[in-house]
Amino acid sequence: MPENVESATTDQQSRELPGRIAIPPIKGEMVHLRPAMIEDLDRMDVIEAYLGASNITGKDSGAERSAVHAWVRRSVAWSKGESSSESGVGDPESRRTIAWSIVTESDHDGDGAVDAASSNNVIGMIFLIDIDGWARSARIQVVLGKDYRGRGYSRDVMPRVMTYGFAPEPAGLGMHRIWV
Repeated sequence: MPENVESATTDQQSRELPGRIAIPPIKGEMVHLRPAMIEDLDRMDVIEAYLGASNITGKDSGAERSAVHAWVRRSVAWSKGESSSESGVGDPESRRTIAWSIVTESDHDGDGAVDAASSNNVIGMIFLIDIDGWARSARIQVVLGKDYRGRGYSRDVMPRVMTYGFAPEPAGLGMHRIWV
């Protein structure tokens, strides 16, 4: 095979996302991230994660809730190696998504109780959305419960997720651009 054809084939293969992904847990200083589960979607309602969504993302709370549900389902499907049509996620053209639940086991507000006991310690979610293997890009978004905003949790987790996104494969996704 001519050298330029082999190089193009290798480059094309390296730009394809894997059919299945192992979503790594990530440890922060204040919280840790674990792969989001379908069960966590109800926990997002408990912590009122969609309250005021239009002020943050421009979507109303119903649209934000629907988007988060789709992202978690896409992430779970990808971690199982399912295609969009197999998982019931819908649009076969939709790009891959990774969803982590943001979990705390601490008493950051000093009241003597774990901050998020009512939601099984879930205080929000962080996503890499629209992961594009060809362009090596993704979008990042954080959704926190109303009582967990403005406390530095996003500042704790965003750089860690971005480090994973930018890290070369197999340790990370090998992205070139991650945008908000």
